[in-house]
Amino acid sequence: MEEWVLSLKSKNGCGSFREQKIQYSAFRLTDGTVNIGRIHGIK
Repeated sequence: MEEWVLSLKSKNGCGSFREQKIQYSAFRLTDGTVNIGRIHGIK
């Protein structure tokens, strides 16, 4: 697991999925679950 996930409060980031560039927002819930709140493609 990546270090940022272990210490996550909130994060905006970019990555790729199936060769599509994406931007996302993620945050950790009180039970430890990571919630991806927004995902959208970028050009």
